[in-house]
Amino acid sequence: MGVVTLLGAGSWGTALACAFSYLPPERSPRAIRLWGRDHNEIARIASNRENKRYLPDLPLPAQISPTSDLNAALQGATEVFFAIPAQQISSLLRELSLPSSVSTLVCCAKGIEVKSGCFMSELFVDKFPKMPYAILSGPSFSEDVVRRLPVAVTLACKDFARASDLCAKFSHDRFRLYASKDVRGVEIGGACKNVLALACGIVEGSSLGLSARAALIARALAELRRFFVASAADEETLHGLSGLGDALLTCTSKKSRNYAFGYALGAGENVNSLLARSGTVEGVWTARALQRRLASMDIDLQRDLPILFCIASILEQKMTIDSALEHLFSRPLVPEFR
Repeated sequence: MGVVTLLGAGSWGTALACAFSYLPPERSPRAIRLWGRDHNEIARIASNRENKRYLPDLPLPAQISPTSDLNAALQGATEVFFAIPAQQISSLLRELSLPSSVSTLVCCAKGIEVKSGCFMSELFVDKFPKMPYAILSGPSFSEDVVRRLPVAVTLACKDFARASDLCAKFSHDRFRLYASKDVRGVEIGGACKNVLALACGIVEGSSLGLSARAALIARALAELRRFFVASAADEETLHGLSGLGDALLTCTSKKSRNYAFGYALGAGENVNSLLARSGTVEGVWTARALQRRLASMDIDLQRDLPILFCIASILEQKMTIDSALEHLFSRPLVPEFR
């Protein structure tokens, strides 16, 4: 295998670099480069062989080469994985000049850009219209990947043969990739499950009960189905790893930053103070971006996606948790499936 480059030295970029270093010798990459923008932090990772900030006490395999030099990271790379927050993708794409060796770009960010309302695939196609593009998404905590616990995710590309090849190339005995050609469906699931995790955290933090959380997840999936249909995505994807699978993981664990953020909101903390200290919480940005995205589609957020509407309203401090609950339970009664 050729050179694999991970752009983003946070928890997920580091975890993927580790996952690829665990490939059997006959399929091991010639080099695995882990790029991060912070020169001092990258120097510490390289020196200590540990990403102490995001994945403490987990040794970095010898095959991984950390670097803060973007051009050096890309030199000779065949596959480039983008493991940075969704809201930073556009900025990084503007910096990139890809070498001729690159055969595929793989986005690992889960979100919708706030300022444009664009999915990640649209940003990549706009910048590199002729470059094959794939998206990797699914239920996967970084620590589980680094610890070599069993993890399964989806890799989607419009060229299904390419998706299948990439899955065969990067899967191993503890990290399994399933191929898909439904790029848009995988993107919707990956982005919206973060908003759903916020909602589940709010329910738990507000002590509304496990019954409420179960109902919330089921009804939110019904809302996402409407989004899938309007986006011409494959409804089967909603029930797969990047849809239901990822939602179940992030909606039930405080290891999820989105769930933890929602839990703190439910417990009475202020949105702005939480944002000031929480770092990247993709669901907050996605809740905002959804309003811009849906404005260009035949979907009324308040009518057709009421749970997502309420979460966005809570984050914008236009609704309290109590008023959101009253709004949801006072809506006209309708058949469950319509």
